[in-house]
Parts: sequence; C-alpha cells; structure tokens
Amino acid sequence: MPNENPGLPDIVLPQADVPVFNCVVHLTTDGQGKVFAKAANLAGIECHGNSQRDVLSKLVPLFKERVAALHKSGEPIPWIDVETPPADTQVLLVPVHL
Repeated sequence: MPNENPGLPDIVLPQADVPVFNCVVHLTTDGQGKVFAKAANLAGIECHGNSQRDVLSKLVPLFKERVAALHKSGEPIPWIDVETPPADTQVLLVPVHL
C-alpha cells in the first residue's frame, strides 16, 4: 500500500498470528460490596476483591498464564461448558491475547 502522506515515513506493522482466547467471567457481589470472579470456561481460576476492576486485574493474568502454558506445551486446553449462571451473576466476555 503506497504512503498516502508524502513526507511521513511508512509504518510497517509486523505480521504475526497472535492467538486470542475468550475468558468467560462470572462476577458476583456479596452484601458487603466484595466481588467474587471466576473463569467460567476454565476450572480453578477464581479470585476475590474490592471491585470489579480489582478482580479482573487478578483473574485475567491467571487465565492468560494458564492458557499460554498449555498452548505452548501443545497440551489441549481443558475448556469446560459454561453453565447458565444465577440471576445475580454478571457475565463478561474478555478476549485474552497471548
């Protein structure tokens, strides 16, 4: 693609296949404002915190670390079917790039 802005250098972006995996997050809040989050599609990844931001900043790196290790080793990722959560549960879909 030709440079459409004469005088400015061309920007060359590297071509790379970056795998993306969806982390399905179930969030609940107790009566005192504490937030609980779990990766609903990968067993054993959950955390507690004081806010949604707090738990997501803990949960997403755990999810990424686990999926990246399995992906790198060639082992199949043990996805689990996501069950319908209770009515008081918020569901988020977080795309995670390795």
